[in-house]
This record gives sequence, structure tokens and C-alpha cells, in this order.
Amino acid sequence: MATIISHNIISPLGLTSVDNYNAILAGESAIATYPGLHKDMRPYSASLIASEVYDELIIDGYSKYESLVIQSIKRSLDGIDLDVSSIDICLILSTTKGNIEELDLTESQNVSPAVTAQRIADYFGITTTPITVCNACISGVSAMLLAQRLIDTDSYKKAIVCGCDVQSEFIISGFQSLNAVSQTSCRPFDIERIGLSLGEGAATVILSQNKGDLWAIAKGAVRNDAYHNTTPSPVGEGSSLALGSLGELKSDDIAFINAHGTATMFNDQMESKAIERANLGHIPVNALKGNLGHTMGAAGIIETIISMVALDNGVILGSKGFEMKGVSGKINVLPQPQPTDKKAFVKMISGFGGCNGALLVTKGQTETNDAAAHTGLQPIHTIKITPNECILDGNKIETEGQGKALLKELYAKFIGSYPKFHKMDLLCQLGFAAIQILHSAANGNIPENSSVILFNRSSSITTDIEYLKTISDEENYFPSPALFVYTLPNIVLSEVAIKNQIKGETAFYLLPQKDEATMRQIINSTLTDNSINSLVTGWIDCYGEDDFVAEISLLQN
Repeated sequence: MATIISHNIISPLGLTSVDNYNAILAGESAIATYPGLHKDMRPYSASLIASEVYDELIIDGYSKYESLVIQSIKRSLDGIDLDVSSIDICLILSTTKGNIEELDLTESQNVSPAVTAQRIADYFGITTTPITVCNACISGVSAMLLAQRLIDTDSYKKAIVCGCDVQSEFIISGFQSLNAVSQTSCRPFDIERIGLSLGEGAATVILSQNKGDLWAIAKGAVRNDAYHNTTPSPVGEGSSLALGSLGELKSDDIAFINAHGTATMFNDQMESKAIERANLGHIPVNALKGNLGHTMGAAGIIETIISMVALDNGVILGSKGFEMKGVSGKINVLPQPQPTDKKAFVKMISGFGGCNGALLVTKGQTETNDAAAHTGLQPIHTIKITPNECILDGNKIETEGQGKALLKELYAKFIGSYPKFHKMDLLCQLGFAAIQILHSAANGNIPENSSVILFNRSSSITTDIEYLKTISDEENYFPSPALFVYTLPNIVLSEVAIKNQIKGETAFYLLPQKDEATMRQIINSTLTDNSINSLVTGWIDCYGEDDFVAEISLLQN
């Protein structure tokens, strides 16, 4: 079992995990209201690190994002005898946009979170390939689950997992364009909630093989609801599937469920229905967004650490901003802290792209995931698409177009009746076309509980640049919500899941370069989820209309 041997949180509430816990216990919130951006005069609420604190945290030659990650990891390593250069140690980062504030319209290659991850690995002398989880807002939970799996399958003995996001005009304008941000502090699950509060911070957990009576990730699951790119299933299907994958959870054992609790109308309603559907309505629920805002790629890790520290102190934290229940699901949201002697909780989380995650986190318990991976999955179809050709199972498909025109030709030949294809960004069109052709080759036989695991280096850079153009000119400022949605690479997973009603695990990972060995480790660790009997996986990178590649396989029993 992978146990957590050290942790740290850097947020506007403090620079250590304990500082953050104490502030939340005292009812503090770092959320404030800020003026609108440019022509968008709407104020927005956010929890931001003060400039004078950044002055102390910034490392020469590194960005805000990089500095926060490095500082959080350094604090987690203090007092631990750890040879980070060992081949038995991996670095896993979780983020939604990483260094996006560094993006400009002339230079983009070095803004990818994968490149940033390599810079951070080099800073510490970490020699193994760094992995970045870019799975929208569930990235932190996905990263911790990946670490647990990699350790339990003996790929590594230890894992450094850090989640981080910093706020920037890019992100703020995007959420404003979606009308998702409250002007005042968010109110999770409350009848008067009107939107989320943005947040920033970094959090690190260091996991190790079997290190005594410590906190451990006992079980975990990720499931897609195959409903919509940005709106969760109203009945909480994906989230309830993730919760159900944790096994039977009893109120005698579980202290609470720490919900995502973004305070948006749809998310909180969905979570309430998911908890009810999973027959967990009797277990207390809390949410921490009213203290810290939505820290995106860091949220899952920050909230897991705070939950662990709370139970170490015999406390279930309340939900700041919650007064009267405003969701229809039968759940028990706690407004105030209450005592407990239990040593287990559930962390649940959801995000754009239809992704939903859940972890069972325990202390002093022996229950664990079955680390035995599937051995029967074999590639039955493979496809490679470049700007010049499409090769299916080793045979070249006759085409005339090149670049983006080739993708349109493949659409017409193999899909033809899905107009939404033309609204997708280039990365999604590439992945969608490749996987639909695989689907056709398999006579439509991609089961509902399939998993889709994709990798690249570029993240969503082509769409990032297009979205940046909509906010770069103050005189022509028109943040595009349609573009902003596609600035998450995992949206390609959503498009595929919706079309094929895939409700298994979906995940998107970034690597500094195509690394087959690391990709195999991740895929094999994913297959410890024994519900997976079909897997679509491969490399899909896109830098422009004439510079892309998809190499994807369909694996089945």
C-alpha cells in the first residue's frame, strides 16, 4: 500500500499544511473581490497569494507556477532522507494550465506543462521522466491515484506528487466568459450559490511503499459521465460510478465525504445526486472552496491534505459559506466543524471533460487496491495519422488531402454524420477521427466501460494561442467561451466518450517527449482497475494544421 510520508500546502492561507488547516478551522477565508478585466467590468471573487508573499517565494529564473511547485516540494522534502536522483522515484505534477501566463503569440514551444515539468525535475536532480496529469479539475486526484498505482505495481518505490495552478488573465477571462464566477465568496451547496471563486496554490504529497501507520490511498477510481464537455450529468452518473468503485462504505468507518463543492449550480446539484445514488447520503459532507476558492489542478491534493490533518486532530471541518441546502440530493452538508474519532474519508471531485474521481483515504487500515494488472489485453487495431497519411493496421488508407483537409476527408469517409466534429478544435478532431476509425475497425465494439488514456507533449497549445488572441487586444477584447473550453487537452477524451457513451476511466498525461517505457508503466498501472476490459490509448500531439500526429491503439481481451 502506498502511504503518505510527507506533505505541504502553499496557499493564501499559509505556507504549511498545518497553517492552512488552522486557518480553515478558525473560519478564515482568503477570498476577496477584484475588479473586472478590461472591457469585462464584472468583478470576480478569488483567493490569491499576496504580492509580498510571492516576493519571498519566487526563485530567480523561474515563473510563479514553477516557483510555487519548487517551494512546495522543497518543504515536503525537509527532514526526509530521500535520494531524489534514484531511478525508484518519480515526479508527478498536476495542473490545468501550468505556465499559461508565460504564453505569448510568438513563442509557444516552452509553455507546455510537460516542458515545465522537466525544468522542475532538473532543478531537483530527478532523473526519471516527469509526468504531468492534465485532466481538468480532477488532475490532483488523478495524480495521487496514479502515484498509488505506480507504487503498488512496483514501477517506483516513492512518488513526489505536486498540484499547482496560478491565476492569470487567461484563466480568469475564460471562466468569466462562461459566466461561472461569483462576484462574492462562493457558497458550496447553499441555496444562494451563484458561482465559483477562483483560487491558486500548490500542494505536495510524497508517497512511499509501506511506511507504517500512516495515511494511505486505499482505493481510487476515475469515471467519465459521457454527457457534456462542461456540464455534468444531472443525475451524477459518472461521479456515482466513481464512488461505487470504492466498494461498500459504512458510516461506522467513514468520517466524511470531502466534496468538490464548487458552488456552481450544476456541479453541486450533480454531486448531491451522485452521493445519494451511491447510497452515501448518511455520511457527513463538507466542502472547502469557501476558504480557498477553486485551486483547479491543486484542489484535489490541497483538500486531501487538509482532510487528513483535520482527522489527525479529531475534527470534521465545516463548509464555509453554507447555510441552507440548495440541492435536491439527500445529503448531510456540515456548516460547522464537529468532533470525530474516525480515520477514513472519501475525496470526490469532478471537472470539465466529464471526468469524475473518488479516493478512499485511510489511516491504520489494511484495505488496498488489487495491484494485479490485466494481462489479457492485446492490441487488436492500431492507427497512425499524420498530415500526409492515415495508416490503419499497417495499411495505408487512400486519401487526397493533407493537413487539416486530411482530417476532414477522414471524417467524410468514416464518420460523416456528426456535425459537432466541425466545431471541435484541431486536437479534438485528430483524436476523434483516429478513435472513430478504430471504432469502425472493431465493428463498433468499444464497450461502455472502456478506458481512454492519451499522452502528448504539446497539451492544447494550438487552441491556447487562438484563445489568447481573443484577450490580447484591449480594444478588441472578446474572450471566447467556445475556444476556452478547448484549452484543456482532456476535452478530446470527452468528445470521444460522449459519441461512444464511454463511461470508464479517461485520463490525459503530458510527457517532455514520447517515452514508450513511461507510457507502458502508466497504462499497466491503470489496468489495476479490473473493471477495464477495453482500452484506447496512444500518443496524440498537435502543433498546427500541418504538424500533428496520432498513434493510437485499441486493446481488448
